[in-house]
Amino acid sequence: MKLDRFDHQILQLLQEDGRINNQDLADRIGLSPSPCLRRVRALEEAGLILGYRAHLDARKLGLTLIALIHISMDVHTPERFAHFEAEIAGVPEVLECLLITGQEADYQLKVTVTAAATYYPYRRCHRGAFELCAAQSAGQNSGGRGHRFGLKI
Repeated sequence: MKLDRFDHQILQLLQEDGRINNQDLADRIGLSPSPCLRRVRALEEAGLILGYRAHLDARKLGLTLIALIHISMDVHTPERFAHFEAEIAGVPEVLECLLITGQEADYQLKVTVTAAATYYPYRRCHRGAFELCAAQSAGQNSGGRGHRFGLKI
């Protein structure tokens, strides 16, 4: 799908406010509502818009610590990586799991927890996912601002 300036504007505005109504969206990009809605639907059907989400305030949910954890795998096989990723996918506190290169670590996890006391198990092992690898981490108290990634509550 070839995108024009209207498509780019629609995507930008929907990223800023996924709840904007079609009339306001059309007004902001300079189109009438019908062609604007057709464009939004085309962007959805093309898979460029995957969905709409609410941004949650982690602190108000009691999730006051955000930690970045670097995981180094002991064995570098496709099966080992697949097993790790499958295990991590089931851990509700994990917001992101990124495979990284050019570092000592193989993965970077972003987790959010209620307090440092609940975070420490991640440094050892969590549900067997890290059982044969090393972990390093850095933590930070989450601010009161809305959280950018999906919180699993």
